[in-house]
Amino acid sequence: MMYISFMGYFEVASIVLISKSGLLILQLRDEKADIRNPGMISAWGGAVEGDETPLQAAKRETHEETNLRPSEDDFEYFAKYPRDHEIDGKQVINYVYLLREVDESKLKVYEGQGFELIHRGDFRPNPKYTELTIKLIADLP
Repeated sequence: MMYISFMGYFEVASIVLISKSGLLILQLRDEKADIRNPGMISAWGGAVEGDETPLQAAKRETHEETNLRPSEDDFEYFAKYPRDHEIDGKQVINYVYLLREVDESKLKVYEGQGFELIHRGDFRPNPKYTELTIKLIADLP
């Protein structure tokens, strides 16, 4: 996928980890009042920094938040979600990537309280999931 920067947007890379058995591995966010969606379950990820592309940010964020060291080729672009909120006066846009064949037994969570394993067929939206997470799970093939 060719990347075209959307000037004026606050770009975020979001990553959905998928286990070898097909379970979604989502982040249980920290309970910090100064972060977005404290204590909720969401995709992994964070802001695109400097001259990074969203794919480069996805790779960096995956390494920062877990012990995984995927290459850029390991990521599968999934979707782009314009959001209805702003950060630093800019509309947020999330670029979502999938990282498959993850061995959850090797995960070490460096950001957040841990992770949740979710079987898509058993998923039921509830208030502990972020709005974007609910959309992502519904949209996954």
